[in-house]
Amino acid sequence: GERGAAIDAAAGLSSAAKCLALTNLAGLLSAQGQHAGAEALHRRALDLTVEQFGPEHLQTAASTCQLGGLLVKARRYDEARALYESARAAREKALGGRHLDVAATLHALALLLSDQGDHEAALPLHQQCLEIEEEVLGAGAAHPRVAASLGALALALKSAGKPHAAEGYYRRSLMALERLHGPHHLRVAAALNNLAELLRGLEKYEEAAPLFVRALALFEKHFGGDHPNVATALNNLAVLHRAQGQYDKAEPLYRRALHIREKALGPEHPALATTLTNLAVLLEKQGNLAEAEPLQRRALAVREAAHGPNHADVAGSLNNLAVVLKQQGRVEEAAELYARALATFEALHGTHHPAVAGALNNLAGVRRDQGLVEEALPLYQRSLEIREQTLGADHPDVVASLNNLHALLAELGRAEECVPLLRRQLAALEAGGGGTARLKMAAALSNLGRVFQELGQGAEALAVYKKALALLEKKSGGEDPEVQATREAVTALLLQQEQGEEAERLLKRWISVDRKLYGEQHQAVVQSMSKLADMQHKLGKAQEAVRLMQKVLQLTKRIWGPDSPLLAEQLSRLAEWRMAEGRAKDAEDAMTRALQIREDAFGPEHALVANSLTSLADAVDKQGRTGEAAPLRLRSARIRSSHPGTADLDVQRPPQPQLDNSLSMPEREGGVDLQWGVRHSVPSVPTGRCRSARVRSTGPLSAEGPGDGDGQAWGR
Repeated sequence: GERGAAIDAAAGLSSAAKCLALTNLAGLLSAQGQHAGAEALHRRALDLTVEQFGPEHLQTAASTCQLGGLLVKARRYDEARALYESARAAREKALGGRHLDVAATLHALALLLSDQGDHEAALPLHQQCLEIEEEVLGAGAAHPRVAASLGALALALKSAGKPHAAEGYYRRSLMALERLHGPHHLRVAAALNNLAELLRGLEKYEEAAPLFVRALALFEKHFGGDHPNVATALNNLAVLHRAQGQYDKAEPLYRRALHIREKALGPEHPALATTLTNLAVLLEKQGNLAEAEPLQRRALAVREAAHGPNHADVAGSLNNLAVVLKQQGRVEEAAELYARALATFEALHGTHHPAVAGALNNLAGVRRDQGLVEEALPLYQRSLEIREQTLGADHPDVVASLNNLHALLAELGRAEECVPLLRRQLAALEAGGGGTARLKMAAALSNLGRVFQELGQGAEALAVYKKALALLEKKSGGEDPEVQATREAVTALLLQQEQGEEAERLLKRWISVDRKLYGEQHQAVVQSMSKLADMQHKLGKAQEAVRLMQKVLQLTKRIWGPDSPLLAEQLSRLAEWRMAEGRAKDAEDAMTRALQIREDAFGPEHALVANSLTSLADAVDKQGRTGEAAPLRLRSARIRSSHPGTADLDVQRPPQPQLDNSLSMPEREGGVDLQWGVRHSVPSVPTGRCRSARVRSTGPLSAEGPGDGDGQAWGR
C-alpha cells in the first residue's frame, strides 16, 4: 500500500523529481530485502532518465550506477560491470578523467572485481581512484573519501597477497581518520582493527596486540560490554592469541563472544556461525575434536537455516566440518562434504574463482588421504591454475598449491616434474617476503635438495641444502628439528662425495655456534659432539674420536643422568671402537656398564640387552675367556628367539624429522585444510546516506571468506 501510494505520488512530479523518488523507494525496498521490486523501480528510473536526458548524460550515469549497485548485491556481476563501464565512459566524456565522480565509478568497479576474486585487476582501479581524489582534494588530505580509498586499496593489496604494500595504506587511512574524527571515533576503531589484522598476518604480533586491545576498548566504550560489535572485537583479539599459540587466552574470549551473540541475537542468528566456527577451530588446534565437531555442525545448521543450501557461507561450513572429520580419520565423510562445497562454490562463482580453487585443493587432499592419488593430481593442478590466474604468481595460496602438487608428484615418483614447481615456489616466496617466508623458503629448499638426491644430483642437492641451512640458522640453532635434519643431510652428502674433511669442519663450526647459543651442557651440543665423534672415527681419526666420546660421556651423565639409555648407546659405540683397536679389556668395561643400564631401563629380556650381551661376549672371548663368553651368547640367543627379527645394532637414536614437510605450509603441509567462514567483519558503524555520485557506501563491510579467523575490512 505504501509503495503504491509513493508511486502514485511520484506520478505528478517532474521527470527528474520522479526519478529521484523512484530511486529512493528502490533503496528502501532493497534495504528490506525486496530486491526484485527494487530492481524494477531502478530500471523505471533509468528509463525515465534516458528518455529525459539521453544515454550519455550525467544523471543517466548516476541512475546506471544505482542499478549496478543493486545487481552487485544480487551477485549478477557481469550485468553490473557492463553498467559501471557505461557510467564510467559517460562521466569521463562529460567531466574528463580527473573528476571525483569518475573516481567513484572506478571505486565501484574495483570492488566488483574484488567480489569476483580478481584482486589483481582491481588494484589499478583503486590506485587510479586514490590518485584522482588526492589530486582534487589535496595530497594527504584528511577527507572521508581519501580515508576510505586508502583503506580500500590496502584491503585489495592484502587480498592480492601483497600485505607489505598494504601496511602503509592502512596506516595512512588510520591517520586520516584520527585527524578527521579524533582518536575515539568508531571509524577509528574499525581502522585500528584492520591494521592490527594485517600486522597479525605478517606475524608482527607485538605491534598488533595493542591495536586490537585499543579497538576493543573503543567498542566497549561506545556500545557497552554485551553488544554484538564487542563480540566481534573479542573474536579478533582471540585470533591474535591463537596465532601466538596462547590458546588459554583465546578460548575465554571466543566463549565470551559466543555468549554475547547468543544473548543479543538469539541461538539461530547467522552471525553465531562465525563465532561457533572460530571456537571450533581453536578446539581442533588443542586436539579437542570431540567438542569441535558439534560446534561445526551447529554452524552449518545455522547457515543452512538462514541462507538455504546454495550459499557461499554454507559451502564454507561444509568445508570446515570436513576438516574435523578428516582429522578424525573419517575421510569418506569428509570427501563427500568437500565435494558438496566445491559444487556450491562453482554454482555461485563459476569455475574460475579463488574459492573454487580452495575447494579443489581440499578435495585433492582428502583424495590423497584415501589413496586416490591419480584423482588428486588433476584437482591440485586445476587449483594451482586458477590461483595463479586470479591471485598472481606470488600469492601465498599459489605457494601452497605449488607445494601440495610437488608433494603429490614426489609421492608418485615423478621427481623431475617436482624441480620446476619447487623453483617457482622459491621465486614466489622470495618475491612475497613476510614473517614466515624465510622458514618456508628453507622448507622448499630442503624439499628441492631431497628431489635432487633422488635424481642422483648430489652436488645440486648439497648446494640447496646449504642455502636452506643458512636460512634456518638465522632462526635458531641445533636444538631445532629442522636445523638438525638439514645439517645431517649436508654432512651425509659430503661423506657420500668423499668430502669428509669438509663435513668435519662444518660440524665443528655448528658445535661452536650452538655452544655460544646454549652453553656446552645442552642436549643439542652434546648430540652434535657425539655425531662428530662418529664422523672422526669413520674418517680414521680414532684417537680424536675416542677423546671426544669420553667427553660426551661425561656431559651425558650430567645432563641425562648416569642411568640414561643414551649413555648406554654411547658406551656401546665406544666399546666397538676399543675392540677395533684391540683393546678388549676397555671394550669389556664399557659394554658391562651399557648392559647394566639397559637391563635396568628395559628389563632383562629386551632386544637391546641381547645386543649388549653379544658385544660383551665378543670382548670377553677376545681376551681368551671363552668359558665366560659362552653363557652370554646363550642368553643373547634365547632373547633373540623370543624377539624374531632383532637386529645386531646397538644404536637406537631419537628419530629425526623428514626433510620434505619439515616446515608446515598452508593448507596441506601442516595438516590443516583451508578454513572458510572464520573471519568476522569489523563491527558495523552507521554511515550516512550515499549520494548518487558515490555509487556504494564506504562504510565497513566484509564478506566472510577463507581465512584464519580475522577481522577486516574498512573501505568497502
